[in-house]
Amino acid sequence: MKTFDFSGKNVLIRVDFNVPQDKTLKITDNTRIKAALPTIMKVVEGGGKAVLMSHLGRPKGKWVAELTLASLVEEVAFLTGRKVHFAKDCIGDQAQVAISMASFGEIVLLENLRYYEEETAGDQSFAASLSKLGDIYLNDAFGTAHRAPGSDISVVNKNEVKRNNDKNIKILLEHADIEPNISISDCKFQSHEESRDEPHINYAEDVYVLFYCRSGSA
Repeated sequence: MKTFDFSGKNVLIRVDFNVPQDKTLKITDNTRIKAALPTIMKVVEGGGKAVLMSHLGRPKGKWVAELTLASLVEEVAFLTGRKVHFAKDCIGDQAQVAISMASFGEIVLLENLRYYEEETAGDQSFAASLSKLGDIYLNDAFGTAHRAPGSDISVVNKNEVKRNNDKNIKILLEHADIEPNISISDCKFQSHEESRDEPHINYAEDVYVLFYCRSGSA
């Protein structure tokens, strides 16, 4: 991330903007948005276009007006100091148009992923539609990493995730602007009821965690 060139790229970023709001849709705690700022700013300051996708609440495949991400646009713009374009859908023509209208160095916020039940189901077709929106995929939504939604896992072919771990480690090492002292852990998250493989992490300058899901739990 530190040395990667995002210039001229549409960067699809899975963030966790599932923030609490009051009855007027005013955000009461913006901690989760602030947590994603380093990743977002790295992309836009590097000349890339940050295409943000997130869920909000549990609309269960319904278009619930109170759960629109349009209510987050003003806060994201304030915190980043960048123009934020809102796409009234997270896939399809409306998403594509919103992205094309944005300039590099700006942000596009897609509509609530969970307006589609395919998101929580980890649907491959839905994931394929999302993947068309970006040249590069980044996952900054650690809070959803134990699940297997379409935007987290299925954007990358599930059959390729484990197979590509060695290549991912190689890429990380090539782009990591750090001292050689580094620990990398391959954590295999299972269901909540099953035991997890304990990661062996030593003290290091930076720690990168690569993971894949064997089974998704909602």
